[in-house]
Amino acid sequence: MDNNGVSFGAHGVNHAILTNLPFDKAKDEIITSKKEIEEKIGKKVTAFSYPNGNYNQHIIEFLENNGFSCAVGVQGKLVSLQASIFELPRLIAFENFNTFKLMLSGLLSDLIEIKAKLKAKR
Repeated sequence: MDNNGVSFGAHGVNHAILTNLPFDKAKDEIITSKKEIEEKIGKKVTAFSYPNGNYNQHIIEFLENNGFSCAVGVQGKLVSLQASIFELPRLIAFENFNTFKLMLSGLLSDLIEIKAKLKAKR
């Protein structure tokens, strides 16, 4: 897969929600995951995906200072030029292809935002 343009990133060893762990345990989850993947693919791992999309400033700073160049959450929207490199949104592929196409177009996140604004006005 690596030879066909697929890149691999770290995600934690046990898919633990990092913000629910003591910080030392969260750091261990991140570094152990990074090292295990690097050993398997023979390349440096520089991307991270927050388990369940949960993170905080301490985790971002740890990633920045420990060999990572970016990280993604699960905000379900397209990346904008204003996005922080350690808070990149990520799209989830839905089983329904039409929903996924709407998401890729950028319309789905707009529709969700409009719905939330209308609901808030009630």
